[in-house]
Amino acid sequence: QELELLNSELLKQKRQIETLQQLVEVDGGIVSEVKLLRKESRNMNSRVTQLYMQLLHEIIRKRDNALELSQLENRILNQTADMLQLASKYKDLEHKYQHLATLAHNQSEIIAQLEEHCQRVPAARPGTWHPGGPGAP
Repeated sequence: QELELLNSELLKQKRQIETLQQLVEVDGGIVSEVKLLRKESRNMNSRVTQLYMQLLHEIIRKRDNALELSQLENRILNQTADMLQLASKYKDLEHKYQHLATLAHNQSEIIAQLEEHCQRVPAARPGTWHPGGPGAP
């Protein structure tokens, strides 16, 4: 009877050992899975970081492009303003030129009239000309 009890106890312990071995195998599998998941997590974190940096680079590039575009627009506006100012100055000069041309024409006509007048009036004798005209006291 004691032998049966010992055998029974031995079988019981054997089953416990087998159960524990199975649990160790399962735990080992779980540990391996956890390690694999951690490795995948690190890889994913690395990829997310890489994508985040790429996104930041794109955002910065777009801002730089927007800034460059804004600067170009400002340059175009400044050049347009300069062109309008030059066009206005050109029109002013054109107007002044027309005015001077008219004055020159008028002076030419006056000179021609004076020449014609001088040719019609007999030459005055030296010393007889007076500021008030011929015969003035």
